[in-house]
Amino acid sequence: MVLPFISAGLGILSSVGGFMGQQSQTAATNRERLLAHQQRTQEYYTKGFDAYSRYNMKKAQYSSQLTYNKEAFGDTVFAGDRKSEQLGRQKAYADEQRRIAQATDLGKVQASGMSGVTAGRLRGAVMSEFGRQQKLAAENLINKRQDIMTNRESGYRKMLKANQDAYADVYIPPKAGAAPVAPVMQPGPNPLGMIAGIGNSIVGGIQMHNDLKPPGQ
Repeated sequence: MVLPFISAGLGILSSVGGFMGQQSQTAATNRERLLAHQQRTQEYYTKGFDAYSRYNMKKAQYSSQLTYNKEAFGDTVFAGDRKSEQLGRQKAYADEQRRIAQATDLGKVQASGMSGVTAGRLRGAVMSEFGRQQKLAAENLINKRQDIMTNRESGYRKMLKANQDAYADVYIPPKAGAAPVAPVMQPGPNPLGMIAGIGNSIVGGIQMHNDLKPPGQ
């Protein structure tokens, strides 16, 4: 009469073994899903860190570029001011030389002993030539200083354009994409099924035991 108990035991072992196998398989599946999610999450944060690192580097480069552009324009302004001052000194020296030449020419007219209309015409010619040269020198200085201002304005526009071009690299900061969605875990086997299987095995064993009992017992 041992057979019913062996059959019931095997049924119980089968139910428990099946339950444990399903539970192990479910745990392995969920572990794989969790590891995959952790890997995606790590890649998500790594990409985000790299993107913001590159952006911060571009911002630093942008700041340096602005400083460089400002210094370049400052050099243009300084060079223009220096050139304008030099031109002013050159004109003042030339004016003084022309005044000396004028005085010399007037002295020659007076020393010549000429008088009257002839002497007046000569003095007038000397004065007229002096005035003409002074006017040409003044116009020349104005034109050259105007060129300096034009070059300064051009340098300023170039600085603005260079600043705008540099700003294009940092105009749009990086945006974080959608974070990885948490994995859906596979539910494990219902222990009630195992209990039901054990119960069925026991009931089957009892039924077999009853079936194997001799009649009348």
